[in-house]
Amino acid sequence: MLRVHSLTPSEVRDLFQVRGALEELAVTLLIGSPRRNAAVATLRKSLSDFDDPRRDFSAHIDADLGFHLLLCQLSENSVLIDAWRHLEGLVRITILSSGDEHYSNIMSGSLHAPIVDAIEAGDAAQAVKSIQNHMALAADRLASPAGSR
Repeated sequence: MLRVHSLTPSEVRDLFQVRGALEELAVTLLIGSPRRNAAVATLRKSLSDFDDPRRDFSAHIDADLGFHLLLCQLSENSVLIDAWRHLEGLVRITILSSGDEHYSNIMSGSLHAPIVDAIEAGDAAQAVKSIQNHMALAADRLASPAGSR
């Protein structure tokens, strides 16, 4: 019999706190990069992947995780990318175990756009704040009991 370990609410919050720290570094590196404008264009294009109404829950997860991985990849920091990928499977399992109705409403382009806007503006403080807010929202949704989501 195959068993999947489900995370406690505290572990979910810890997971998203670490993931957020990695992505905060990614956006900071992107803002300082001479390729920031090209990165912004790539990230804006990826935002369109979120809002296709024909996508199923799994495809929305792919779009969401793909955007966040792209943030890390565009930073061109190989250790950061490897660290993020190490967490990716656990994040995916955590999202899948939550059920579509509880998480899919925060996998939208409009909720990810402030991250890209801050990178485009070169505002590291706002980019970090956007990542922190996004991760806190995700962690709160995923860590809360099903009935209170």
